[in-house]
Amino acid sequence: MEFRHIGKRVAGFLVASSVAFAGMAFTNTAQAVPATDATIEIKVEHNALNSESFTAYLLGSYENEKYLWGNGPLESLKIAANTNTTANSAIHDIAKGLADADAGVDEKVPANWVASHWLGYAITNDEYGLNEDTKSAASPYAGILQRFAKQLAQSSAFTSNTEFKKETGSLSIAAGESFTIGGLKTGLYLITSTKADTLPMIVGTKSWDGFNFVDYEDVGGNKRELGVGVLKNEDIPYMWKEITNGENGFGIHDVVQYQITYPIPAIGTHSTDTSYAISIADGPGAGITFDESETVNSLSITAGKNPVELSKVDGITAAVTGGTFNLGGIEKLFIGGSSGAWTDLQQLTVDVVDWQGEPDTEIVDVSPGTLLYIRFTARVNNNAVSIDATQYPHTDAKAASNPDLAANTATATLTQPGVNDPDDKDSATAYVFGINLKKVNKGNHKQTLEGAEFAIKRLKDDKDLNFDSIGSGEFELTWSGVSVPTSFSNGVFKITGLSAGKYEFTETKSPSGYYALDPFIVVIKPNWFTSIDHYKSGQIVDTLEYSVEDVADDTVWIGDLNTDTGKYQTVYVGDPESNVANLPYTGGIGIAIFLIVGICVTVVGIRAHRQSVKAETAATAI
Repeated sequence: MEFRHIGKRVAGFLVASSVAFAGMAFTNTAQAVPATDATIEIKVEHNALNSESFTAYLLGSYENEKYLWGNGPLESLKIAANTNTTANSAIHDIAKGLADADAGVDEKVPANWVASHWLGYAITNDEYGLNEDTKSAASPYAGILQRFAKQLAQSSAFTSNTEFKKETGSLSIAAGESFTIGGLKTGLYLITSTKADTLPMIVGTKSWDGFNFVDYEDVGGNKRELGVGVLKNEDIPYMWKEITNGENGFGIHDVVQYQITYPIPAIGTHSTDTSYAISIADGPGAGITFDESETVNSLSITAGKNPVELSKVDGITAAVTGGTFNLGGIEKLFIGGSSGAWTDLQQLTVDVVDWQGEPDTEIVDVSPGTLLYIRFTARVNNNAVSIDATQYPHTDAKAASNPDLAANTATATLTQPGVNDPDDKDSATAYVFGINLKKVNKGNHKQTLEGAEFAIKRLKDDKDLNFDSIGSGEFELTWSGVSVPTSFSNGVFKITGLSAGKYEFTETKSPSGYYALDPFIVVIKPNWFTSIDHYKSGQIVDTLEYSVEDVADDTVWIGDLNTDTGKYQTVYVGDPESNVANLPYTGGIGIAIFLIVGICVTVVGIRAHRQSVKAETAATAI
């Protein structure tokens, strides 16, 4: 079966390189693949390697590759069965043991099934649709794929019998550098190390199109590059926190939806501990508010793909204390037993209500490696910091212009036996935006204008906005503010506390000696930064840009190029002087009233002239 990459996100750190697949019927098939020319580059991003050896074991070779045009970017492929039946059976048996009972692991081509289901991709016409295990390629502590890789690495039936493997020999590599495993067949590989603290990974090579090794056309961003893996040879965070509704940023008082993804741990050596407890405390910056009622009532906990709500299970506690959201008793969801004899529950029986409203129970898989999704909300308050297009927020390279967003950031801290700083923390930042504007003479842009007043409407909900003045020409969004946004002495004014989107500005008062403008629209657009660590919109802002719409006669424009970001950082608003050369622009009527009056005067004049001519002609005739 062919399978398609559908752009599903893969979060956090890349452990298993994503293998992207698609299934189109109208493309050409590649020429013969060189047997021993493919490579996989492994990046050593953290701890250096010291006399460490690696082995790449082939799960299955690529076959049926198709390309967008004869040769060129890859479009689709399949992963063949391992030609060694013992190794192929080992792949199948391990996958079957980890999969859902009714998953139907393909016995003939199990590697193809594994890649399509546990790398976060959908098989064409797959009745299950998208697989929810999207963290597998990201975390050594989460997801079935990592557990599969670990068990496969420990299986001599696979490692001793697979049809092809390649060893590197001893390597010493500095952190920040990389090494290459060469001489590979094109296909999907398990890569293992001689060091126990280096985790195994699943990585696919690039595809040979008969002329070059190629990747998918839309590789990059959320679609991971083939033939590249990132080594995991250090402790990494045991949970991941993200914002799920941040694609447009937030305005003051908007609701922020957080999600903490937490992989269920195995009790392991802690089974004999006297006590065993797991909790999370989420501490907000000054610009984020956890409300006792709203935040606690919003709490939702689910496990894996199962939608059964777990937040009401006995022993789970949730409260806001001193502004911090505290979630306790998390271990009750997956740890059983008693002091000195703790066990992994594997399954949790949950009281539910069936479709008829009758009491019932549901069995939920809570085995080690299953992902818990913990969701809750907060609100942005007026202490949040707004960023604008003058800033370069995502990198230390431009530190002088970086905004300090600590106020907008909430940090979750995990308390769990055996987990220590800094692995116990993860943060998420809510972005709030502002618009820089400058009022000038339309005919002389160097002449700034003070005292122009504006009413502002948010177009997505047709809402007239209120503002408070916070000094120096800056006006912040509030629920009941009474300040009127007004251009400052240097013509500059700034509107803050906004989410991205379209805003209509109506000039309600123009500076003395100038005509006011018709309403115009300013658009705020954030460009989101994506990388291996920051993987989707709504997490890290790269740059901010403005644009304008519904502008008459070049009266509003964007200017002041930010050479760091490549974006214009100021919205210029140019009022025409109130003289004979400039007819007024205000009130939506524009010059219409003057045209009407002019036409009337002209008609009256023509009529008078004609009457005069008639009278003169009559007098002459007499």
